[in-house]
Amino acid sequence: MRSLPRGRWLICAIALSTLAPNAVADDQSAKKKKVSVERCASFDQKEVAEGLELTIASTCKAELACSIKWAVTCAPDTKREKKTWAGAAFELEEGQSDFATASASACEDDSWEIASITWSCDPM
Repeated sequence: MRSLPRGRWLICAIALSTLAPNAVADDQSAKKKKVSVERCASFDQKEVAEGLELTIASTCKAELACSIKWAVTCAPDTKREKKTWAGAAFELEEGQSDFATASASACEDDSWEIASITWSCDPM
């Protein structure tokens, strides 16, 4: 086995000492991955007198542009069935929430159904 001359060891040591901090920094930045919107924004719905209250809440650091869409069907499964699409959009900052009411008031005295609810948020 041959050993490296002292000068080459010194060059290797200098090279390693300059590369090692960068490798550690790269490893640490990989650990600080951005949290996806799915993990910091949440959706909830609850029944209210006029339909459903649809809420999006954010704990995201980034400001979000959010939207909710739904379909209201009046007199479902009858000859008078009528489906209407509606939606709302709003911006949320960290710690904020906002809601939209999916109202069945247009159905008057008919039975109704609110379905096909979708929501999404994207960083601004």
